[in-house]
Amino acid sequence: MKRIMSVMLIIMLTCGGFVGFLYTTPKLVSANPGWESQTSPVITGIEGIANRFPKACGVGMGELVIYTDDYGATWTQQRFTGTGGLYDVVFPTDSEGWAVGGQGLILHTSNGGTTWSSQSLPAGYESVELWGVSFANINNGLTVGGASGKGYIFGTTNGGSTWTLKQEVANSYFYGVAYWDLNNAWVTGFTATAGAIYYSTDAFTSAPTSQSISATDYVLRGISFQGSTYGYAAAHHGPDPSNNPGKVFKTTNGGTSWTEVSITPSPPALLDVDYDNGDWTAVGMGGTIIRNGEYQDGNTTEYLRAVDFAGQYTGWAVGDGGTIRYTSDGGVPPPLDHFEFNTISTPQTLGVAFQITITAMNSGGGTVTGFA
Repeated sequence: MKRIMSVMLIIMLTCGGFVGFLYTTPKLVSANPGWESQTSPVITGIEGIANRFPKACGVGMGELVIYTDDYGATWTQQRFTGTGGLYDVVFPTDSEGWAVGGQGLILHTSNGGTTWSSQSLPAGYESVELWGVSFANINNGLTVGGASGKGYIFGTTNGGSTWTLKQEVANSYFYGVAYWDLNNAWVTGFTATAGAIYYSTDAFTSAPTSQSISATDYVLRGISFQGSTYGYAAAHHGPDPSNNPGKVFKTTNGGTSWTEVSITPSPPALLDVDYDNGDWTAVGMGGTIIRNGEYQDGNTTEYLRAVDFAGQYTGWAVGDGGTIRYTSDGGVPPPLDHFEFNTISTPQTLGVAFQITITAMNSGGGTVTGFA
């Protein structure tokens, strides 16, 4: 957050002209943050967000669904049962969307979220906790999760009318999925001792390939690709996430190899990452937001559990306590580049000091509070 000194300019008119002096105080004034708070209709945790700017849909605990179609100026609660939870949501188009959650819950909308209907996993898998969902198009999708010490991958080729079991992996649990196109898909999670990323060229119809990543004792959570080559994954420590750093991993070769991204200082636990238009953004514990390796101020200490950008600059981050944060400038406020002075419209008394208010501005119309 940018900070500047408040300034008071006092001018006194004299018969010979004016005498003026500039007086500064040590008071610091905060600039508009790059991430702004938006009013949430709920105080329950928001676990997932899908960005279809200017529209967006969030999901969370209690099978919560919230929606905006005006850049987040207003958010409307569309669904809330008070039980269970929804953990991820995806909208491959403005109208077609899917949300997944606990106890095999899959919801589908074909009207942008106005109404939702249930879809079903194969019989016998209703207890699987579904944590991630991704669609390559409105017909082909994948959802992943876990139950009873096993990781599960389910797929559909008909928009969810039917879901089939793709893979069942022992001693594993799956959290994230990126289904970029019909030929490339990745799943994140963990095995008995380390974080894991699995890759497939046929939507996991065949046994997946375990990709090379050094993540002992870590859990791989969110994963994001743009194209089939460049991708990022977020991770937190498994046994003790509160006392060990979070990590971001990067690949430039489709996951043949993954390397840890250097972040200083080391971040807390990270839960999600988005990669869009050449920029990556990770969120996590304590309101952490990191973009391209630099910390940003989300003005919250709540856990941020999901982030999604549409293009380079416009994104939402959501989390516990109904937290919603929005940016239209990639989380970085436009630079302050000029000052504006208020207009003195009435004659001033000779020999009596008067005050002019100065406001720091940027060319995009942003202001700095305070200055008096």
